[in-house]
Amino acid sequence: MGSEFGNDSDSGYLKSVLDALPDQIAVINDSSIIEWVNGAWDRFYLENGGSPDTTWSGISYLACCQHDSLSEESEISTLIHGVRSVLTQSSNRFDFAYPCDSPTERRWFMMSVVPMALEGSPRFVVTHRNITQEKLAQEQLKELAVTDALTGIHNRRYFNEQLDLEWRRGERNRHELSLIYFDIDFFKQINDTFGHVAGDQCLTAVSATLKHYARRPGDVAARIGGDELALLLPNTSRYSAETIAQRIQSEVAELDMVLPLGNSSAPVTLSIGIASMLPRRGTGQCDLLVAADDALYNAKRNGRNRISIASEGLPLDLHKVS
Repeated sequence: MGSEFGNDSDSGYLKSVLDALPDQIAVINDSSIIEWVNGAWDRFYLENGGSPDTTWSGISYLACCQHDSLSEESEISTLIHGVRSVLTQSSNRFDFAYPCDSPTERRWFMMSVVPMALEGSPRFVVTHRNITQEKLAQEQLKELAVTDALTGIHNRRYFNEQLDLEWRRGERNRHELSLIYFDIDFFKQINDTFGHVAGDQCLTAVSATLKHYARRPGDVAARIGGDELALLLPNTSRYSAETIAQRIQSEVAELDMVLPLGNSSAPVTLSIGIASMLPRRGTGQCDLLVAADDALYNAKRNGRNRISIASEGLPLDLHKVS
């Protein structure tokens, strides 16, 4: 498959060195035609379903990139433009990180193109390096930065970021955006009676119930602060948001948790405020937040264990869930 590049007395030694490297390496000319590849290039191709009869010499590298079809057309365009910028010597280097999943694992690679220091016709070195571990570590750090350490759902920082994103998306696509606020009724009594460990367990269990309903990519279950939780639901009507809220409140009531009330006890319950808006000119995210917060306050003021739905920013339609 791979052909020897160079024919001096050291070429065999140098080829052995390059073949031993884990990075996939190819040498191309200024027309992107492949002239040589190392052993890792061949091995990767074979391990990913390539034919052992393939001869790389004479194949267009850019044609291979277009044939592989990255996940987004814009990525292909960026890659082609970047490689050509080095081949035409308008830039000295091009680096491009891209996903390349196998059937069994997520993978990322870093492609780099640099010119070779050779006399005569220009040549360029293309390398593909596996950066999966670095990317997974970055994703883990990013996830930790937007996750509430106690409950495992997202934190307020992530909630704010996604609210901004989904508000703008809803304005573009004219999709309704729903927000549900939750407050654990008499949460302070749980902490005072059973201690903060029990309070944390209660908060974590309720959060897990919310997380179960954040199923779509744009849905967000978040801890806003203390025992206040939120569920952001893009492209969701008030009716659908109310249905979800009723299910969550029923499921929380069935959890193995009780609240001390004098000499008796009762299941842990939730006060819930719902607001739904169609993002449009003249309104803003603050209007949705205020409407949901007012609805939550209205549910608590009218006896707790209730769902209050805001209409055009005003809470109404109180529902007590037994």
